[in-house]
Parts: sequence; structure tokens; C-alpha cells
Amino acid sequence: MEHFAAGYYSQNPKTKIFKNQDAVYVLAFSTIMLNTDAHNPSIKKENKMKKHEFIRNNRGINDGEDIDKQFLESLYDKIQQEEIKMETEGKLFSNAEKKGWLIKQGGRIKTWKKRWFILSDFMLFYCKSPELEPCGIIPLENLEVKSAPDIKKKFCFILSNPNNSEIKATKKNNGALVKGHHKDYIVQAKSAVIMEEWISAINRNIHRNPFYDLVAQKRALGEKKVLKQSPIEDSKLNNDNKKDSTKEKKEVSKKEKRKSFRKSYLTKKSQNLEKSRKTLAELSFDETKRQTL
Repeated sequence: MEHFAAGYYSQNPKTKIFKNQDAVYVLAFSTIMLNTDAHNPSIKKENKMKKHEFIRNNRGINDGEDIDKQFLESLYDKIQQEEIKMETEGKLFSNAEKKGWLIKQGGRIKTWKKRWFILSDFMLFYCKSPELEPCGIIPLENLEVKSAPDIKKKFCFILSNPNNSEIKATKKNNGALVKGHHKDYIVQAKSAVIMEEWISAINRNIHRNPFYDLVAQKRALGEKKVLKQSPIEDSKLNNDNKKDSTKEKKEVSKKEKRKSFRKSYLTKKSQNLEKSRKTLAELSFDETKRQTL
């Protein structure tokens, strides 16, 4: 699915519908879910996904913005009219390499929930039960899997990205297919033997994409460059802070001098006015006395 998203995005640059290949990736999964919902006879007609629900479920997947409404409406109508069918007949995941119950730890809320896991076509799917459609999909590209002895629970293994970045995965949230935010998946098996079987099977399905390694190397070089430059930048920053502090002190000193001068000036002016009033009063008194005499 990820290869399809990259191919479609690179081959249709002039459509201006998708802002990046992640939007193609999420909408492709959403379309598969719509196809299953629309043409599954076990789902009652009144419970099938409506057009406005399909549009609502795909809000904000285009780099935080919505995909063109007319495009989504047209896609919905086409899926309703014609089912997407696999070239091979048979039940979905009939050729899966491994299936079974495992217990998965949540991402943001660290609760443990029992899920039906399916390993197929270089991807790991998990469902609430074998009869239901997947509620999460993990592409096994550039990941690593190993046992997790540090976890308090027994027989746990961890699926993570060696670059310590988010795993490109999707999950269902309130009926909508959204991008996951896991940096790792912690899963518990029933026994040590089952754990080792899953680790071996997942390792056989992990495939490498050199593009991601190249990006990781560039990122690491960038971080080293920043670390080398950081002492100089810190020194410059400290000098700038000192200059700013000195300027502030000078400004404060000037303001205080102005206030002091103004206060002194007003005091002297007030004193002079008082003297003038006294002098005028004395002169007035003398003049009145002279006239009287």
C-alpha cells in the first residue's frame, strides 16, 4: 500500500488533490474499509456507511486539511456501484503467514488489550476478533523486532523504528481511519515459544528501504553539526544577553535621572513661587500702611 501511495503521488503531480503521499496512503486504506462496508452482506443496509460519514471520516488527512469534497463524493459513488475484487478468490488473509491471539499495549493510554493478529504481505494487521475487519495496520518497512525483557509482563516483544521516529501505521478511531503515533508497539505472547515464533515470522517480513536510511543519516549529520556549533551560538547568545542587560540598565538609569531632575526642578519652582507670593504680600501690606498714615 505504501508503494502504491508513493507511485500514485509521483505519477499524478498535476492533480493538486493530495499534498503528500501520506494523504494517498490514508485514503487508500479508507477506501478499502469503505469497499468492505459497502459490499459485505453481513452488514445491514441501515448500518452501512453513508456518504457524509465517509467524507467526515477523512477530514484533515491532507496534511491537516480536507481533500476536495467532489473527489471524495465521486470516489464513494464508484465504490458503491462497483466492488473492488481481489484477483484471487477466497477469504481475506487466506494466504497469511501467521495468525493468532496476542495482547497489545495501547499507545497514549497504556492499557493491555487482546487482539487477533495477522501477518500478511509484509504488514501486520490486528483486529478485535477474527470475524471483524482490521482496526489497525502496521507496514513492516524499515522496522525491527526483538524481545523485551525489561517489560514487567512475561513473553513480550517490541516492534520499533531504529531511527527512533514514529512508525508509519494507521488505526481506526471512532470509525475513521487515522494515522497512528506509535514510536513502538509492545506485544505479549502466551508463551516464550509463541513469542519467538512471532519474532522470527515478523523478521522474515521486514523489508528495507534505503531511502529511509539515507534520511536518517542526513538527520544524524545535521544534529552533529548543530551540536558542534552550539557552544559558539551559546557564547553569542550570552554576549547578546549581556549587551541587552547593559542597555536596559542604562535606560533605567536615564529614566531615574530624568525623574530626579524633574522632581528637583518642580521643587525649586514651587519654592520660588512661594517666595514671590510672600514678597507681594509684604509689598501690599506696606503700601496699605503708608496710605493709612
